[in-house]
Amino acid sequence: MTTALAGVAVIIVLRSDRLFDPALPIEWIQLVALLIGLFALVCAWGHTLLALKCSEMPALDLRQMIEKLNTEDLASRDQHLADIYLNATTSLLDVVKVKQHNLALAYEELTMSAWFLGIVTVITLGIEILD
Repeated sequence: MTTALAGVAVIIVLRSDRLFDPALPIEWIQLVALLIGLFALVCAWGHTLLALKCSEMPALDLRQMIEKLNTEDLASRDQHLADIYLNATTSLLDVVKVKQHNLALAYEELTMSAWFLGIVTVITLGIEILD
C-alpha cells in the first residue's frame, strides 16, 4: 500500500502541470477522478495500518493462576481452565472482528481507488493521443 501510494504521488508530481491546470471539461473530470482515487488510496492505506496494529490484551498472572489451580480440586480446576480459555477466546474473536472490518474497508477502498485511477489513466491516454 505504501509503495502504491508513493508511486501515485510520483506520477502526480511528474504530471502536475497538466493535472492541476484543467481547462476542458474532460480535464476537470480527470482531476476529480484523480482526487477521489487518491483519497480512496490514502483511506485504504490507513485501514490497512489499523488492521496491522497490535491490540492490547489483558495480562495474565501465570504464577497466581498456577498457585490457584494447585489448591483446587480436579473439577474446580477444569472449570477454571475452561473459563480462562473462554474469556481469552472471546477477547481474541473481538480483536479479529475489528481487524476483518478494517481489511474489508481497505479492500473496498483499494478497489474504488483502482477504478478512479483507471479513469484518470484512460483520460490521460486519450488526451495524449489526441494532442
